[in-house]
Amino acid sequence: MRGRCAESEKPIGYKLYTVIITILPAINTYKSPIPNVELGTFLLLVLFLFMILNDRKIYADNLIWKWLIMLYAFLLFTIIASFNPGILETSLFSITFRFLKICAVVLIVIVQGRSWFDYTIAIKTLRIFSLLCVAFIILQSILYYGAGIILHGIYIPLASAEGYSDYNFEYMYSILFRPTSFFFEPSHFCAYALVYFTYLLSANTEKYRRLQLAVMTLGIVMSTSGTGIVLIPITVLITVMLMLFKRNISTTRNSLLLGAIVAIAIIIALNVYINSDVGLTVLQRYIKSDGSLGTAVLGRLDSGAYELYKELPIFYKIIGTGFGNRPSTVYFSSLYSILYGDGLVGLILLLWIIISSYRKSGLFGKLLSVVYMVLMIGTGVFNFASIGLYFSFIHQDIYEPMPHIDKKHYSCER
Repeated sequence: MRGRCAESEKPIGYKLYTVIITILPAINTYKSPIPNVELGTFLLLVLFLFMILNDRKIYADNLIWKWLIMLYAFLLFTIIASFNPGILETSLFSITFRFLKICAVVLIVIVQGRSWFDYTIAIKTLRIFSLLCVAFIILQSILYYGAGIILHGIYIPLASAEGYSDYNFEYMYSILFRPTSFFFEPSHFCAYALVYFTYLLSANTEKYRRLQLAVMTLGIVMSTSGTGIVLIPITVLITVMLMLFKRNISTTRNSLLLGAIVAIAIIIALNVYINSDVGLTVLQRYIKSDGSLGTAVLGRLDSGAYELYKELPIFYKIIGTGFGNRPSTVYFSSLYSILYGDGLVGLILLLWIIISSYRKSGLFGKLLSVVYMVLMIGTGVFNFASIGLYFSFIHQDIYEPMPHIDKKHYSCER
């Protein structure tokens, strides 16, 4: 392992790698020359080949063995499941292709990424692009509510999602306008924005920190994403609890003050928001007036995915039906997708990796680990782009002090 406390000048390829990883979820909304491979994934694979031929070194740490054990288990379970054609919901080619993409992101991000990833450039890129995304989501809202103009953040003819060009946005937005910034859905935007939000909670020397937190909170609330809105107070609460646990009085006071300010701002903003026509419509997507759960909650937590899992024979409940092999008739969040495709063992192995990363990392990495686990419950974040983004920062936070944080909380040995 190579511990680093001093910032070193890195080749242009490393910097390019860092920028691509940091904005990967947005780039992956577009097609590449290769069918079923997103643009960001394609660029990263090409860059990886050039860099590995030039570098010819393999960097790994003890966490890579946990990832390899999980991937070997996924592969073994998939091979076993393939002997029963009746259990397959997806073609073997599709299953193999999805598995290879996950292997690729682990090879690039987990094995090589710690040497190639430039923390300072990553934070700068994350800051600029996150604030740009929020500014664009505000612009989308102003144009729609002020002039009835739908401003897309994606060039639709090149969108990587199948059928995206056939969406009837006018009809969808007539029910509820949900700005998406440069992403397909509000939840995708929030999954990205929450990375910078958690960084701001951790970075106690970041300039205009509280103002930026307010701006990021505004963007997440305006997106109408329930998952994002719920995660804001959760991450603030965890930040305060971790600071209290460390018993650093000065830092704890700052965290408590910051937490109180953010909590009060959220309460005031939500009160105003919920009492508006738009806010009331958003609220009813989650909790109806009679107290029952709304369609947004039922569509994620009670979509029928768990019922399908319960119908599996006990053997397949344990090892799954094959990686990415699931019915297309209901929505599968990442949690249910892993549980159905890779069984209870596969889910335990993934949680083992996330918990290990949580225990080894600093405050930023701990918050990201928690956010990622919560996102798994309701969204599809177990994919190339999200793994690349989240675990690049989480793994880097294990070994290197992040910019704009009091360095006394870190050491080279970490």
